[in-house]
Amino acid sequence: MFDIGFTELIIVTIVTLLVVGPERLPETIKTATVWLSRARAMLSDAKETIKTEIGIDEIQQNLHNDKVLGELKQAQQKLNQSLNSARSFETDTLNQLEQSVSAPRTETLTPETQAQAPSTQVPSTQALPKKAPAAETSADDSNSKKMASDSDH
Repeated sequence: MFDIGFTELIIVTIVTLLVVGPERLPETIKTATVWLSRARAMLSDAKETIKTEIGIDEIQQNLHNDKVLGELKQAQQKLNQSLNSARSFETDTLNQLEQSVSAPRTETLTPETQAQAPSTQVPSTQALPKKAPAAETSADDSNSKKMASDSDH
């Protein structure tokens, strides 16, 4: 509490010894000790009374709550920024996809690329051969099954 060094303590002791005298010095020290302990007790009681009347605990709790609330708001702002950037990325990606899909294809197919490209034409029923008689049907069925399994792979 007080910044008293060893030399100051010796000087105070010597002055007290000279003023009070050696025969009353022990009694004076006891009295001073009692008074100091009472003063400390009164100060601690006063601190507790002030804390309860002012509501220091409530103020500290409110300050802590305000701090936590501020941190939560910052976190919410960061999340909103991330969400907005994700939404803008999604919108940009969708726009790019729509532009690429709606853009007309200027690519012309050469005979080589036509052979590589899958056919999009649906065969007509007129081009299909007519059914064979019953004797030939079993051979045709096995050929058609073989062709179907080859086209699956």
